[in-house]
Amino acid sequence: MKIFIFYISIGLIFEIVFSPFLFCDNYQKTQKLLETEEQLSGEALYKSYVGYGLKNFEEENFEEAKKYFWKALNIDPTQPDAYVNLGIIHLYQQDYETALRLFSEAEKLAADTYSKKEVLYYNLGLLYFKTNEYNKAKEYFLKAIEIYPDFGEALYYLGYCYDVVGEGEPALINIIKAKNAFSRNNQSQLYQKACEAIESLKAKYNQDTTILAQKILEQAEIAHGENRLEQAISLLEESIFLNPENSKAYYILGNIYFEKGATYLALENFKKAVLITPTFFDANLSMGEILVKLKRYDEALDIFNKVLNQDKNNIRANYDLGLLYSKLEKPKEAEKYFLQVRKFSPDSPPKSLINVESPTLKEQKLVTTYTDIKMGKAIQKSKSKSFYATSQMQKNKGIFHKGYYIAEPNLSSKGKRINKFQKTLDY
Repeated sequence: MKIFIFYISIGLIFEIVFSPFLFCDNYQKTQKLLETEEQLSGEALYKSYVGYGLKNFEEENFEEAKKYFWKALNIDPTQPDAYVNLGIIHLYQQDYETALRLFSEAEKLAADTYSKKEVLYYNLGLLYFKTNEYNKAKEYFLKAIEIYPDFGEALYYLGYCYDVVGEGEPALINIIKAKNAFSRNNQSQLYQKACEAIESLKAKYNQDTTILAQKILEQAEIAHGENRLEQAISLLEESIFLNPENSKAYYILGNIYFEKGATYLALENFKKAVLITPTFFDANLSMGEILVKLKRYDEALDIFNKVLNQDKNNIRANYDLGLLYSKLEKPKEAEKYFLQVRKFSPDSPPKSLINVESPTLKEQKLVTTYTDIKMGKAIQKSKSKSFYATSQMQKNKGIFHKGYYIAEPNLSSKGKRINKFQKTLDY
């Protein structure tokens, strides 16, 4: 474990390829502000100092960076950003005592409206990880993940916190989740490290893959319930990879693909669920309902009747048959089945994909499958929106540099969030 800690802390510091051009525009704006410093006051001057401090941090001019962060604090000591960034510099320099004081002050000042709490919590977790206080590190990584569920680096370190205390199952689950996040965010070097870590942990704990697959499936269900669809897809595919005979994983995956408008992928996964468990009635009915939407009525009719022959009181099968006969303009047959629905479910009809609208989304924009990754194909960016757009919806991680996340200043002290400068630098 000592070797690992050294590798991660040093590796994350030196094995980074980042483009200086990402901050050129911001740097020029900052210089312009500093040239007219005497004309600035309050918020604008605070922002200019923090911006120039970030630029010096980026260039490893740490003493200059500290100077500008302290200037920012002299203007507004109530804002957490400068404390956070000063703490990161001291963390980088392994001055852990000073870093803790600064982070603690930032934590006191961070109100509910502070838009970069995940940055603060991640760095506090990293600080405690480096000082071998793994329980405290876990606490802060969990806080960061609660705000930003797709925070791959926090998930990665959280997994190793569990490993240190001998908890193999949560260690594996969190590093698997980190691997999936790195894949989605196109962080190929971290993705590879996570893959290696997973294989090492599997060998170390001799983990039952069936049990692990079920745990990951449960995490996928949570992600699906919270509408984190890309994360849910990744976890489901990981669960299927570990246990390809779990029909429920295919069924949930089919539902997600349907929600994303990927009708044929949804149908494919429902078919796989039925192939594994022929009596999985919900999967059968979902498959039939998609066939109705594709106007393959005879195939759908066969499926609905097959389910009804095995379960005469199945409300959903009766409802589907009623809807299908309505589409076929056979009102008498439709009414026969709708009567059964009203008999067993007088208040409301069951769910059916036939009368559910789904958004349009080209299937080629969906996530790369784990089969592709296993076969060595290139990891691709796969979301219909950029990761930056996704992070704005879920929270921002700030700017990633040399193994740390740093925070740019808020627009004002009134709780407004700044998003337009926040980016993630990938490895």
